Amino acid sequence: SLTESTNTIACPTAKVAQINGANEQLQGGYAAVSGYTYATPPCTAGGCKSQDLQTLAAALEETPLSVCVNAGAWNDYTGGVMTSAACGSMAAADQDHCVMAVGFNTTAPVPYWIVRNSWSDTWGEQGYIYLEMAKNTCGLADDATIPTVKVDLSDEEALKVATRRESMYQRATRGSSTRGSSNTIVV
Repeated sequence: SLTESTNTIACPTAKVAQINGANEQLQGGYAAVSGYTYATPPCTAGGCKSQDLQTLAAALEETPLSVCVNAGAWNDYTGGVMTSAACGSMAAADQDHCVMAVGFNTTAPVPYWIVRNSWSDTWGEQGYIYLEMAKNTCGLADDATIPTVKVDLSDEEALKVATRRESMYQRATRGSSTRGSSNTIVV
C-alpha cells in the first residue's frame, strides 16, 4: 500500500499533476491503477446484507482493498468501532465514498475492519475508521476490489520499496507485532 505523507482533506490533484516517475509515485503516495478484480462478488442493487465477509477477510490477508461505502455517518466519527446500526444503509445505491480497507481485528470485544480514509490523520483514529466486522457495515463488501498497480521499478528502487514495508506496517498498526497472525491483519 502506498501512503500519503501529508495531511489532505480531499484528493491531492495538484500534487498528482506534478508526479513524474516511479520513485516520485512511491514518495508521493500515488500510483496509477491499470485494472482491478473483485475481492467479493459485487452487489449493485438492493440491500446487500449477505456479502461474503470470509472471502473479504481472506483477500485482506493478501493485500489492501479498494472499497466503496456509505459514509454519510462518518463526519461525526471520532473513534471506536462504528456499528452497522450507526452506519446506516448497506444498499449499493447509498455508496458515496471510496476508501482503502487495510486489515481487521478479530480479537477485539467487537471485531472490526480497519479502513484508511482520505480525510487526513486528524479525523477518526488518526485517519482510520474501525467498522463492525460481523456485518456488511456501511456496505464495505459491496464493491471491494483489488487494484492492479503497475509501477516499473529498477532493482534499486524495488529494494527501497521492500525496505520501507516494515516501517509502513509499524506506522499503520501503531507498532503492533502481530503481522501475519490470524487475529490481526494490517497491510
